Amino acid sequence: MAKISDDARGQLAAWKAQHPVVALMGEFSAGKSTLLNALMGADLLPTRATATRMPAVWLTAGPALQVYGLRYDGTLTQLAEDDLAHGALEDYLVLRIIDPSDALSDYDILDTPGISDIRLQDDVIQTLAGHVDLVIWCSNATQFWRQSEKAMWRALPRPLRDRSVLAVTGSDRLSKRDLTRVLRRGHKEAKGLFSAVLSIAALDAVTATDDDRTSAWETSGISDLIAHLDENLTALRHADKRPIAEDVLEPPIREDHAEIPDNTANADNHIYLDLRKNLQEITEISKDFRLSTLLKQLIATVDEHTELSDDDRNLVMQVLSLDDVTGSDAAKYLRQLDGELSDFSNGPWCQLA
Repeated sequence: MAKISDDARGQLAAWKAQHPVVALMGEFSAGKSTLLNALMGADLLPTRATATRMPAVWLTAGPALQVYGLRYDGTLTQLAEDDLAHGALEDYLVLRIIDPSDALSDYDILDTPGISDIRLQDDVIQTLAGHVDLVIWCSNATQFWRQSEKAMWRALPRPLRDRSVLAVTGSDRLSKRDLTRVLRRGHKEAKGLFSAVLSIAALDAVTATDDDRTSAWETSGISDLIAHLDENLTALRHADKRPIAEDVLEPPIREDHAEIPDNTANADNHIYLDLRKNLQEITEISKDFRLSTLLKQLIATVDEHTELSDDDRNLVMQVLSLDDVTGSDAAKYLRQLDGELSDFSNGPWCQLA
């Protein structure tokens, strides 16, 4: 099994910084594909693209349909639309599909493989979960909330679980009495693990005619789900604008940080000079800031440097990598980041090209 490289993790972090991300997760045959079609309002992926040997699919808004494949080594390759149905895609970590759908205007959607996929031995789900804001965990009403699901869900970060949704899919396959029992069990066993437990009959919404679409969305539970997503993502955006006690950091910038040389001999180091300057400005303006907000601002600086080659951009994203940085590691990360930016902008590194 291929190891997920730092370059691949850096690419995922860059995508995550652009838009909020909602992930669909669960077992095989849990109704993820049907729910995705309902949310998108169209059958975007061909049947093969939802088969068990497929990688995760990251959907994001754009002016025209484009398809890219991200390999485990971080290589990003543009694919033809026909590759989704006929190409060999098993070697990709994630497929990224840019689509002009209005359904993607507020957030990206990440459709993940079933949690029993053998590729998950490389912690694919855990890695992807580190780059999403909210999860819709799909659990089939006829085989609801199995032990394998519970184990995987409890392994995900607590803040992510607290704002996520347990979707009881295929609820239209049960009688009203049986569905009531399943929902009662769901509320009991998933207490404290999700922000909500919702009954979803996505097939009703997908098959409804245009005239019946509004009514079908109401009765299928899709409207309630979308309202819940909007509410939680709005709360998350507001939380990003204010310090939260467990996320607030004291900026441990080195004592010698005040002197940033005006080294313009090599244009390739300008990005590192800009990043180091922005890092210091952000941490000096206020001692109360969130690490995720800092990363977004630094990535925005990277995006402004349109002259960077793909190799240079991947290197910068690797320097900025925030994977596995939590709590007590955050201060260490900031010290290391300031040092690395100094080395790249002021040291011999920038002359190696």
